[in-house]
Amino acid sequence: MPFAASRVLAGAAACAIASSGCSLLVAKRPPSEVVAPNYPVDCTSGRTAPVLDTACAVLAGTMVAAVALNEDAEARRATTLYLGPVVVGCGLSAFVGYRSTARCRALKPVNARCIGGDLGACHELAPGWIPTERWRALHPAASAPATAAPVAPR
Repeated sequence: MPFAASRVLAGAAACAIASSGCSLLVAKRPPSEVVAPNYPVDCTSGRTAPVLDTACAVLAGTMVAAVALNEDAEARRATTLYLGPVVVGCGLSAFVGYRSTARCRALKPVNARCIGGDLGACHELAPGWIPTERWRALHPAASAPATAAPVAPR
């Protein structure tokens, strides 16, 4: 492999390694259990990090495939050795990122309904949750006991 091509490959590998794992490093995962559904759930719902991880995996995988067509066995071995783990790492990070952002996007609307006074939404997030006195004061209609409808006289 010519010197210039190996420098380009090394630079691309360094960029791929530096950008791998965005979802694992940057994105905040949703809680496995919501303890206080009346407070905002703090997690990353945007897909930017997993998309960057996907781009990283595709770029590194394309580079591995392109060099695999090369006749130079040493270049194939070095590329696979250095970029193979990048493909796996970026791919795994993308998978985790897509799963966690999807869960976050599913939790946030239910959480918003709970904060808005929907007791059913609160129990959907945390089945055993008991509303605090402050929550009851803020949402009196939601915490009022159900009354029977008046019966019309015959």
